[in-house]
Amino acid sequence: MSADGIDVAGRERTEHEPTRIDVSDVSFEWVRSFVRERDAHFERTTETTYLVLD
Repeated sequence: MSADGIDVAGRERTEHEPTRIDVSDVSFEWVRSFVRERDAHFERTTETTYLVLD
């Protein structure tokens, strides 16, 4: 699954799970434009930064 050309991480999600998008290699401007008007936060692992859409 992808969102505007960005891979959505992980397995198939259920309706109640948030969507996690790997944003490690995208620009901050893209992230800002993508999340405008959406509930979202970031999660970070050692190597990856995820944008989580609530």
